[in-house]
Amino acid sequence: MLQGLSGRFNGAMMQNKMPEAVVVFPDRFVQSNWVNSKDGQMPMEDIFIEEIIPQIEADYRVVASAEGRLIEGGSMGRYGAARFGLKYGQMFSGVSMLNPGPMQNSMNVEEAPIVGREGAQRIFDTVYGGDQAYFIARSPWQLAIDHSDSLPEDLKIRMIIGADDPTAGVNQAFSEHLTTLSVDHEFILLPDAGHNPREMFAALGEDYWTFFSVLEQE
Repeated sequence: MLQGLSGRFNGAMMQNKMPEAVVVFPDRFVQSNWVNSKDGQMPMEDIFIEEIIPQIEADYRVVASAEGRLIEGGSMGRYGAARFGLKYGQMFSGVSMLNPGPMQNSMNVEEAPIVGREGAQRIFDTVYGGDQAYFIARSPWQLAIDHSDSLPEDLKIRMIIGADDPTAGVNQAFSEHLTTLSVDHEFILLPDAGHNPREMFAALGEDYWTFFSVLEQE
C-alpha cells in the first residue's frame, strides 16, 4: 500500500479528484535550496530542469509541454517551486507553494525560524558561498522582478501558508510583492495550521485538489 504523500496522490487519482499524472518527488540533497551552488559542486537547478524533467518525459507517456507540467513544493521545496515557476514559467501550467520556508529578499541568518541561525549560516555558506549578491540574484523575490513581464497569462500560481507558521509574515510580504509586480496569484492563509503538512491538508480538505485541474490529459 502506498503511504504518505504518494498515497494521497494515488488515492486522489483513483477517486477522480485530480487528473491522472506521473508524480515525481526529486531528492533535494542536503539543504540545497534548489539552487546551483556557487562553487559548482551542487547544480540542483540544472539537474532538475535539464536532467530530471527530460528524463521523466523520455521514460513515461506524459504530456511533454507546459500544459502537462505542474510544480509544487513545501517548505524548502516551496522555495524551489517558486524559483523554477517564476524563472521558467513557460515550462509549467501551475505553480503551487505549500508551507513555505522564508521568502526574504536577502539573507539574514538571524531571522531563520525554521532552520535556525546555524542551519541558515550553513546553507548560506555551502550553497551561496557566503555571497549576499549571489543569494539575492537567485531568490524568488528577485526572479519575480526579472521575469514578471514574461510569465504566461494563464499560469496558475498559488501560495498556501498556515497563520501559525513563523514565516507567515514574510510570505504575506512576498505575496504583496507579486501583486505589486502584477503577477496574478492566489494567496491562502489557513487559520488552523502552522508549518506542518498534516495541519495544512486538514485545513484545506478537498479544496486542495481543484488546483490540479490545470493539467492537460492525453
